[in-house]
Amino acid sequence: MRKVGWTSVLVELKGAEPSSILNRLAGAGLAFSRAESGEDGLRLTVKQRSLRRLMDVSREEGWACDILSRGLIAGTESRLRRRALLLLCLLPLFVLLWGSSLYVWEIRVVGNEKITAGEILRNLEELGVGIGTFRPGIDNTRIAEEMLLRIPELSFLSCNSFGSSMVVLVREESGAPEKASPGKAADLVAARGGVVHAVTVLSGEARVRRGQMVEKGDPLVLSRRVDLQGESREEGAVALVEAWTYYEITAVTPLTALKKEYTGEVLRDESLYLFGKHINFFKMSGNLPMNCDKITETRPLCLPGGTVLPFALGKSLAFPYTVEEEALDPQAARRYLELRLKERLEGSIKGSIMSQSTLAEERDGMLTVTLRAVCLENIAVPGESLNTE
Repeated sequence: MRKVGWTSVLVELKGAEPSSILNRLAGAGLAFSRAESGEDGLRLTVKQRSLRRLMDVSREEGWACDILSRGLIAGTESRLRRRALLLLCLLPLFVLLWGSSLYVWEIRVVGNEKITAGEILRNLEELGVGIGTFRPGIDNTRIAEEMLLRIPELSFLSCNSFGSSMVVLVREESGAPEKASPGKAADLVAARGGVVHAVTVLSGEARVRRGQMVEKGDPLVLSRRVDLQGESREEGAVALVEAWTYYEITAVTPLTALKKEYTGEVLRDESLYLFGKHINFFKMSGNLPMNCDKITETRPLCLPGGTVLPFALGKSLAFPYTVEEEALDPQAARRYLELRLKERLEGSIKGSIMSQSTLAEERDGMLTVTLRAVCLENIAVPGESLNTE
C-alpha cells in the first residue's frame, strides 16, 4: 500500500517543450498529480519529499521551476479526519480500561489445604473485598487482622494485588503439641479404662502394675520421684503404659438408596460476566431443572501481560437425571459398615486391634452393625498432679 504524505507542493515548470515534461518526470520516477497547462508552462502537484528530486531534474533539463504554494495532498485531509474520529472513539475505551484496572476482577487463594477457598472468599466478601472492589480502598492490614479473628485456623494471611488480580496468600495453623502447665510437673493418668499389660517408666513413680484394672482418670505414673537419700522431688512423668482396652461402636444405614439415572440430555448455557454482573444469553439460563449435575467454566478476558479485564465468558453444561429408590444388598451394606467402623476405631486408638467381632441386625428397613474389639494401646496421658505434701 502506498504511503500517504502529509504535505504537497504546487509548482510551475517552464521549458522549451512543455509536452515532454510529463514524459521526463515519469521516466525519472517522480509521482505527481493535478497536472494542468498554464500560460507559460505546466503546473502540477508533487509531494514535499519529491521536491528536491524535481529541482534536480529541472536543472538537468534546463527548466525553470517555481514554487507557487504548499498544502495538504488531496484526500489527506479526509483521511486525517477519519483517523481523528477513530482516536476519539477509542478514547472512551482507553479511559474505561484504565479505570477498570483500579478494581479487582479476579481473586485467587494460595496456600490453603484444610480450609476451603470458598470459606475464605465468603469471609473476604463480608469484609468488603470481592469482585468489583475498588483496589486502592483496600486496607490490607485491617483485612488480615479481621480474617485471622474470623478463621482461627489461619496463622497468616496477606492480600497482594497485581493489576486487576488479587492473590490471597494464607498459611494454616500446624497444631501445637500439648504442654504441661509451666512451673508444675505433670502426672500421667488413664485416658480410658482397661487392664494394664505393661508399664515402662522413664521418669516418675509408677502407681500401677501388670494385670491391674484401671478406670478413666486413674493415676498411672506420678511426677514425684524418691532419690537414693529418701528425698522426694518433682519431675515430669515420662512412661509408656500399655493396657487391654475394650470398644463397642455401632453404625446404622437404611437398606434402600436413591439412584441417579441420567436422561441423556445435555443443556448448554452461555453467559457474560460484565463488571461483576451476570448476563444470560439464552432463556434457558437460570431456569435449569432441579435434578441436574452442572459444570461451569468461566474464562476471564486478559490483555497481553496478564491484566484482567472486567469481562468474562461463562459456559455451563447441565446433565438432567431422574431419582429412583432401589434396594441395597444387605451383605454389601454390612461389609461397607464393618469397614467404616474399623477405620473409625483405628483412627481413635494409640495402638493395635488385637481381636474383633461384628453383629448385624435388620429391623424396619434399617441395618445396624455393632463392632466389638479388644485393643492393646498406650493409655497414659498428662493429667493433674496427684502428689500430696
